[in-house]
Amino acid sequence: MKVIIVDNREFRSKVVRELFNKGFELMPKQLSIGDYIIGDVCIERKSIKDFYGSIIDKRIFEQLKSIKSNYEKKLLIVEGEGFERNIHPNAIKGLIASITIDYKMPIIFLKDSIETAEFLGIIDKRMQKKITPIIAVKKAKNNYDSAINVLCLIPGIGIKNANNLLNEFKSLKNVFLATEKEMIRVLGEKCAKNFTKFINEDF
Repeated sequence: MKVIIVDNREFRSKVVRELFNKGFELMPKQLSIGDYIIGDVCIERKSIKDFYGSIIDKRIFEQLKSIKSNYEKKLLIVEGEGFERNIHPNAIKGLIASITIDYKMPIIFLKDSIETAEFLGIIDKRMQKKITPIIAVKKAKNNYDSAINVLCLIPGIGIKNANNLLNEFKSLKNVFLATEKEMIRVLGEKCAKNFTKFINEDF
């Protein structure tokens, strides 16, 4: 069983409650992209109401663009039932076609939070290897960006934490030589302990 990374804003949802009751290990984290990360899969979950709303205000396209730029494997879950009368059915069909073809993002419609939790559990169980999502800058334009990419390869370290580490310790060498106490000051206790354990682990 893998750790399912959950966006902080999603952590009080019924989906998370269902996953917790099923015994899955969950890790809250402030995600800039997506709602759930399982292995190297990014999952965006939208209620049917939010899905239609994002079509109307067009914010869904920026979200899909960001996910496509950062993750090879991604999934859109639309949860709930119903139909928005103010949107022409052809517009919805066109959007679904665009999501699957242009953004190369599968989309699945599920009835409720119970079905969503069950589906996320299935994805979790299919992850056989220990894979860490790579959240990197789009292109390394300089050595600083390259250093950010290196840190983002470490489990639990996203772009925000990577920036904080470099701002605090000034170099990759200093980051890796930092004591656990120094790391806790920057990352918090749990993340710092995981970081220290990973870089000291024998393979």
